[in-house]
Amino acid sequence: MLYKFWLTEKFYMPDFYAQPSDLTNKYTKIKVEFSDKIPEDYKIRVEQIIDEIIGTENHEYTVPRIVFQGLAEEKMQKMRSLFGYF
Repeated sequence: MLYKFWLTEKFYMPDFYAQPSDLTNKYTKIKVEFSDKIPEDYKIRVEQIIDEIIGTENHEYTVPRIVFQGLAEEKMQKMRSLFGYF
């Protein structure tokens, strides 16, 4: 399992994820939690990624848990559910 906590905008999200087909990991659980101090435009991009993951019907990969302070509770719960546990 890979944990990354309190990340800032210096964590370049496109290197990690650009679109659902980039996620090919089938074994490693990845948790990413961002600092509450990330800029609003960065939060918007991270939330778009979360929306794409949630909107994907068939996850042929291990879904990463990506959250940040201010993410809607329903999206946070859905990401936790897809991740497999809290």
